[in-house]
Amino acid sequence: MLPLQLPLQIKGQTFALIDADQSAVGGIVVDDKALGLRRTLRNQAVMAFGQAG
Repeated sequence: MLPLQLPLQIKGQTFALIDADQSAVGGIVVDDKALGLRRTLRNQAVMAFGQAG
């Protein structure tokens, strides 16, 4: 499997992971725009967890 993993960190400590995988080679193709959107999702999740904790 070929994973795409984006760690969620607060103050340098990883507390969660956004993970996607595909069993076929080349199954996950992420262009720059899609990667940027995933990073935005990750950043919003980090902010939400930071405010809750």
